[in-house]
Amino acid sequence: MRKILIWALVLGAICAAGFGVVRVLQQRSAAETVFEVLKSEDVQRGDLAISVTASGNVAVNERTDLLIQMPGIVASVPVEVNDRVKADQVLARMDTEDLARSLRQTEIALELAEVSLGTVGEATDAEDIEVAELALTAAAKAVQVAQLGTETARIDADALRVQAQRAREQAYINLRDIQESGKDDENARIAYAEAEAEEQAAELSGQATRQQADATRQAAQTSYERAEKALETLREGADTDTVRQQEILVEQARLRLEQMRRTLEDAALTAPHDGIVASIEIEEDTYQSAGASAFTLVDDSRHFVDVTIDEIDIGAITEGQNVEVILDAYPDAVLTGVVETIAPASSNVGGVVAYQVRVELTGLAESIRVMDGMTASVRITTETIPGVLLLPSWALRIDQDAVEIYTYVVEAGSPVRRTLETGRRNDTYTEILAGVSEGDTVALVAEERVPFNFFAMGGPPMQ
Repeated sequence: MRKILIWALVLGAICAAGFGVVRVLQQRSAAETVFEVLKSEDVQRGDLAISVTASGNVAVNERTDLLIQMPGIVASVPVEVNDRVKADQVLARMDTEDLARSLRQTEIALELAEVSLGTVGEATDAEDIEVAELALTAAAKAVQVAQLGTETARIDADALRVQAQRAREQAYINLRDIQESGKDDENARIAYAEAEAEEQAAELSGQATRQQADATRQAAQTSYERAEKALETLREGADTDTVRQQEILVEQARLRLEQMRRTLEDAALTAPHDGIVASIEIEEDTYQSAGASAFTLVDDSRHFVDVTIDEIDIGAITEGQNVEVILDAYPDAVLTGVVETIAPASSNVGGVVAYQVRVELTGLAESIRVMDGMTASVRITTETIPGVLLLPSWALRIDQDAVEIYTYVVEAGSPVRRTLETGRRNDTYTEILAGVSEGDTVALVAEERVPFNFFAMGGPPMQ
């Protein structure tokens, strides 16, 4: 038991000695910490601008891809890339020679339909009926004359045929008598052949005369029937169905004409708005189908930057807020803008809810060439807090162990740690509620600990 007590006392002494050494080392180490001031700045009072930052791309006022409307051969392309054009200016024309002829034919068809409708729909009066009756009487007389002419032609044809037949028979008798007498008269044979030919000619002539007379009679009969029908129509008045049918024909002709004119208009491809010709996809004297890409037209009268704002910040964004814009192409130039629109619907990308915001660029300098698609960064000032104590954000430090924010204040040439109470902040400054005063100099320091030299503490006296 006595031995155990002795050993306990020995161990206690050793522990006490070790603890003392550690404390000395800690104090010695703290005393050996060296601070190097990297940057310093005075605490000032001023206005703190609270802002939201985002990035996006430049968009022009309007970008239009024009397509071929009427298939065919490209007759002309009177513009070039980078040409500035006005609304309704012709950019290309298709060949319309065949289309122009079709248009004229359609116009004529409409005119004829309208004339027919006017004739059918005209009111009938006594004079018209009287004229129709006279026409019918004349047509009847013409039929009688034609019938008489037909009979006369038949008689004349028969007479000619009989006369030629008798002449042939007499020539045959003469030729036979000469041959029976034992003579051979060439003239008799020729006369007989001629008589046969004349008989055939008489037959053919008679047929032609009868056919002509029949045709004349038939034409007269047709004219009579038409005159009779016309008189009947005038006496009864225009039939409602007939008038309606003619009206439908007129309407169809008008629709065809309108369609033809629209097709002709499509032959000229025009600019829908002012702008610059960004690209041309067609060439003259080449065939292009309907729907083929022809031009890209860019309206650069206004420029915008489309950015996406997180739902956490969107509540502070309102239309009309001032915006600072920096283009990647001009990093040293700060452009101005204003919030134009805020999309009412959100987007969800990777679980992050955000809203599309459009910023319009204002007061562009001629030296800045803003182009569609450029990358841009924007800063939207949402609030300005006046007269607050401002500390540069680079001077802030966070002690993770003590869970506190602190900074170093230069006192008598040496940095001293100060615990801070902070408020709002932006990318550059932080509002200080407590911990430092206006005019204090804060510093960014690098802490360097000097390694502890045990032997520098001194050992037991040398013997």
